[in-house]
Amino acid sequence: LKQYQHRSSLVAPPMVFQVRQNTSTCDYQYSNEWVDRQHKIASEELCSGDFECQSAIDPVSCSGPTENSTYFGLKRVRYGAETGYADMLYSMAEYKELYRDDKLQQTSRFVDAHTSELSIEMVLFSPDSGVLSFVTIHDNLLRAEGVSVSFTIQFFNILDGVKLTEYAVLEVLAIFFILVVLSHNTLSKLYTDYKHKHLLEDKTMSELAAIVGDALQIILVPITIAIRMNEKIKSNEQVKTIVESWATIEWKNDTIPLRDKK
Repeated sequence: LKQYQHRSSLVAPPMVFQVRQNTSTCDYQYSNEWVDRQHKIASEELCSGDFECQSAIDPVSCSGPTENSTYFGLKRVRYGAETGYADMLYSMAEYKELYRDDKLQQTSRFVDAHTSELSIEMVLFSPDSGVLSFVTIHDNLLRAEGVSVSFTIQFFNILDGVKLTEYAVLEVLAIFFILVVLSHNTLSKLYTDYKHKHLLEDKTMSELAAIVGDALQIILVPITIAIRMNEKIKSNEQVKTIVESWATIEWKNDTIPLRDKK
């Protein structure tokens, strides 16, 4: 990553996705009493007059199984193996308040004590290097050892023109030399066995397995390299399809729900 210095541009707005648990009654009576007292203390300190207080709605409480409900005006969506709530990152980062669920909600409360996992997703493209990058920053908030932040980056690079030709030549040469080495080893063994009248039925299971293994390598290695070559040849069209499909989404259209922007 330190050596990668090409400038990249966002293909789509960064997304934030969180998995959360619902507010629930506690399993212990004293815990419920203590939570009620904390709510009253928070309301007295943060709310005044006849105004409705939004800051002390849920200062602390127990967590329970997630129900099929909305959160911050967002419906639950399936992302990979998880189900949670997704929104554009700038909505939470650029605004202090959002009008959601018929009321103003503070974006600073989007992540709270009931958030179990938080992910930020970005898709970037570098025209100079022809590299499409999928960046994921993941935060696990329920680990016993404490918060754990990790990231993954998946690269999809374009091979076209001279670079594709060079790649194809190198792969063909690799196939040729691998076949020469494997064929030489296998044929040498067979010739030695034939010369000394060692028939296949006289072989042990391990010796037969070695012969079969060499033969399979001769067949599978070229097939594997050929599949890789085919993927590289199609890389230009695949990256183009991904970038163009994201570019045609009406990200600025507020009348289209986020879950329908696909």
